[in-house]
Order: sequence, then structure tokens, then C-alpha cells
Amino acid sequence: VCVCVLCLMLKSINMYLNTRSFQVGTPTNQMTFFSSHKRECTDLSDGWCNIPDKTDLGSEMMIAATHHGILYYAYKGNMNDHLDTDWTGANLVPPTNLYDICGNSRGARPEPVHSDQSYAYAGLTFDKHNPFNPRGNCDTDNYGESSRDCRWENCQPPTGTHNQQTLAIYVR
Repeated sequence: VCVCVLCLMLKSINMYLNTRSFQVGTPTNQMTFFSSHKRECTDLSDGWCNIPDKTDLGSEMMIAATHHGILYYAYKGNMNDHLDTDWTGANLVPPTNLYDICGNSRGARPEPVHSDQSYAYAGLTFDKHNPFNPRGNCDTDNYGESSRDCRWENCQPPTGTHNQQTLAIYVR
């Protein structure tokens, strides 16, 4: 049985008086995958959820991305011991491609973006373009100070870029 332990629904970004409005609300540290904040994953239409102590729940983890319920990629790996502690915890080791129908960067596993990148929000921003290089790309969002929308830019599904995206981390 897989349990969704983190989910972020990333819908359209609306600009209004220099304020960004996200489906998940303004990003907070509670939303990061390594947060100890608990928000049940019962209704994903709420926008986000998180379960603490994920490393106690299983020995494998999977990262999957969907657009309006259609799966575009899913990769798994062994449980990363840092999943509950820092931004490196979502690195899949070793990565196994379960499913990937991206139009671009097919076969490139999703990885967390380094916390030192100004465009990234550590624990929320993922890249799917440069394996083993956590700097310079993103595929899920852009919450940082120099933000711009980058959802699906690496994957480029046939549904286009800069539109609804759900990223989930599962453990089993």
C-alpha cells in the first residue's frame, strides 16, 4: 500500500498588486516535504498535505506528477534518510523510472532544487532536466524572490506548460 505523504496542487499563478496567488496559498515552511507539520492527505482538492515522520512509514518512496489526474511521470527509489530533515531528502536513490511520457526530459528523474537558488523554495521546487545538478532548472513552480512560472517546462506534456500540476511524494 502506498501512502501519499506530500501533495501540492499547483494551479495558475495570478498576479495582482505584485502578490502571487497559488492553489496551495502562499508557500510556507509547513508545506515543504521535510516539514514536521501534519496536514492529512484525505482530500487533495485542498491543495496540499503533509505527513511528518515519513521515513518511519516504509522503505521506498515515489515522486509522481499529474495534470488534472493524468499521470505524466512517476519515479521511485529507496527511502531517503533525509526526507524528513532537509531539501536533499527527495533525491531518489537509486532512481527507477516507472512511467514517463514527457515530451521533453523523458527519462530524467525529478529532483529537488538546491536551497541556495533564488528562484526556488527549498522543499517545494523540483527540476526534471539535469540529473545530479540541483541548480539552474525547475519543472514544478517558482516561489523564490526572482520567481516566474516554470510548471512543466522540463517535461513539456502535450497539455502545455504553465498550467495545473500536482506533484506528490508517496511512501511504501
